[in-house]
Amino acid sequence: MPLRLKTTCAPNPRIDPLVEGLVTVPNVEFDWDLKPVPMLFLNNIKLDNLELSEMSMSETLLTVDRRPTLGNGRWMWWALPIFLARGHFWTGLVAHVDSGIKDLGDLKGKRVAIPDYCMTAALWMKVTLKEMYGIEAGDIEWFNWRPRGESQALELELDKNPPPGVSITWLTRDHDPVAMIERGEIDVAVGVNDPRLRDNPRVRRILPDNGRQLIGDFYQKTGCFQPNHHFIIQRRLIDGQPESAMDLYNAFSRSKEIAYERGGRKDSAYLYFEGDTPERQASVFGDDPYPMGLSGMSKTLNRLIQGSLEQGLIRREVKLEEIYHPSTLGT
Repeated sequence: MPLRLKTTCAPNPRIDPLVEGLVTVPNVEFDWDLKPVPMLFLNNIKLDNLELSEMSMSETLLTVDRRPTLGNGRWMWWALPIFLARGHFWTGLVAHVDSGIKDLGDLKGKRVAIPDYCMTAALWMKVTLKEMYGIEAGDIEWFNWRPRGESQALELELDKNPPPGVSITWLTRDHDPVAMIERGEIDVAVGVNDPRLRDNPRVRRILPDNGRQLIGDFYQKTGCFQPNHHFIIQRRLIDGQPESAMDLYNAFSRSKEIAYERGGRKDSAYLYFEGDTPERQASVFGDDPYPMGLSGMSKTLNRLIQGSLEQGLIRREVKLEEIYHPSTLGT
């Protein structure tokens, strides 16, 4: 009997060949459920009722770290080293015009509102601030604007067991981050997609190029990409058919390559930044902007883990073999 997997993830051009059936997996059938990711991650943490799912890398680390104390039988997953999502939305920071912030180096000592302190994009933002400007997580006053019921950080009880040395204010549904930045109650907002911020004379974009130069400079300095998501699969499903872990990895890899080929490496399947050129991108990141597997991504993954420790998210160094399926450790 083939393993039938309900597969839940965001629409992504790099998996289209899989969704379309152009790529198949031996002894595996997919039942695709494509949906936006934020509530998907909350579902994984709170209900843990999905089979094969896209998942936040940062929050996967937290579930491994906190499984003994908070899991209550949940979060028994293996991750697969499939890295097909880069989320640089954090580079779209807006600052109050009177905040005195001209670039990211001015964020030290400022009040910054983010969706979730523990989300992977926020983790990479804080890693970037440390690497490029010497700013530590504790140098900023953070405001977590997702309320209870929408926040992965609150579901993981970061409010009860907060990161040491870090100030986090947990906003509720009664708070409006757009109104707060307009009134100057916070200095910077990240990830707020609200029409009130467009052409608003009270705010300004900090990175006019949406971070393209910064992300390139970060990569040149560290050798690290900034992936946000990988895939997780329930251990109860894959442990009885362990060969399928590598079959899934290979299928997602092939799907990515077909997506590159069909778009001539010039569309959203290949480009790291919207509107970029393949030539400029390749000159910075190399020929594959979405590398997969652990060998090519080990530096990135270890920096992610180190950053999570630095920011007070995880309390011990989580090992890659605790996260990824044993058969994929040599990828």
